[in-house]
Amino acid sequence: MSPCHRYNSCPDELNGGLTYDDGPAYFRANLLQYFDQHDLHTTFFVIGSRAISYPSLLQTEYMNQHQIGVHTWSHPYLTRCQTKKSLPS
Repeated sequence: MSPCHRYNSCPDELNGGLTYDDGPAYFRANLLQYFDQHDLHTTFFVIGSRAISYPSLLQTEYMNQHQIGVHTWSHPYLTRCQTKKSLPS
């Protein structure tokens, strides 16, 4: 497991973190296979409305010790929303 994943911080400037936004998507299975072959871990930020289309992919990400974060339900352009609309009820 990479130092960045295990401790959520990088011990020196030669280490970094990987993140992927706006998924899940069909190509992630290939990406997960690549990460597994090279002992890499990442944080996947998922869009809730897309997550229901790929539940087994999210489960695989979790079981392979990747981190999963929520990246809104529908990914509206928040800079174009009025403040009241941007905040959850």
